[in-house]
Amino acid sequence: MGSSPQVFISVFLFVLLIAAAIAFDHPSSGFFSAEVRFSDAAKGGLSIVPASCPSNPGDAEDPNGCGGPANIYGLCPDGSVAPSGNPEACGGNFTPGPSPLCPTGYIMQNGECFPGGGQQQPSLTCPTGYTLQNNTCINTSTNCPLGYSLQNNTCVFTSCPGGYAYSAQSNSCVLQQCVDQLVCGADGNLYHEDSSCGESLSQTCSWGCFAGACALAPTPSGNIIVRPSLIKSGNITSVLWSAANVQSCTVSGSNGDGQGWRCTGEACSATSTETSSVINAQTTYTLACTGLDSSTFTRSATVNIVPKFDEQ
Repeated sequence: MGSSPQVFISVFLFVLLIAAAIAFDHPSSGFFSAEVRFSDAAKGGLSIVPASCPSNPGDAEDPNGCGGPANIYGLCPDGSVAPSGNPEACGGNFTPGPSPLCPTGYIMQNGECFPGGGQQQPSLTCPTGYTLQNNTCINTSTNCPLGYSLQNNTCVFTSCPGGYAYSAQSNSCVLQQCVDQLVCGADGNLYHEDSSCGESLSQTCSWGCFAGACALAPTPSGNIIVRPSLIKSGNITSVLWSAANVQSCTVSGSNGDGQGWRCTGEACSATSTETSSVINAQTTYTLACTGLDSSTFTRSATVNIVPKFDEQ
């Protein structure tokens, strides 16, 4: 019994020596698991990965568990670096966006990229004459291209200007090449057209325009008759007349009839009738007119007397 303490000490030292040898032969290479929360080392120093995680030691060591980090960039919603690379440590509610990286001049807020001022503005550039309204480029200019008109804030092709200067080709008004000449306008008047297809009034055409010249006034016409044209001496007759394309007409008789027998303009187109005075000898009635072209003409009709036969 006197030797028992020495035996105990010898056994303790032997066990301690064996433990040291084992520790030296198998160095610890532990791991941390978000699921099981323990460290261990396999024989040969290999890390043991929980069976429920992918065979990737990085997943097991990640503070977010087997699913990997929610934000692989390790940024907070405001774009700053997350504490320890863990976005969950940023504080507040965090909903990962499609990408926490924003273009230059933008910052991350609530998972979305905003301009540096923090006010959301779409990075949209509108063409000249348009302004951005509700994320849409709206035409705020009234200057639409030639041939277009502004309809509901949009330039819509309607038609090219009248005349010969432009022609429509693929919804565009193309300037035509012209020669210096006289042309008939859409209003029936005569215009001078220069080499750039510019037009200026040359002459007002009263009767329209044709083939680069004012049309001539229509030819005047008229007629006069007497009914009956053969009467006995002392009887009367009727004088009838009408005319077209005239300015005015008058009728006169060789016996003095016709004081005030006249017509003007369109009234001459209707047949006029007058009654003669007593006729005792052959009498001629003359229609005299001035045409729209300022020319003049005359027409005539004669009343004859039935001859008397004296018996011998």
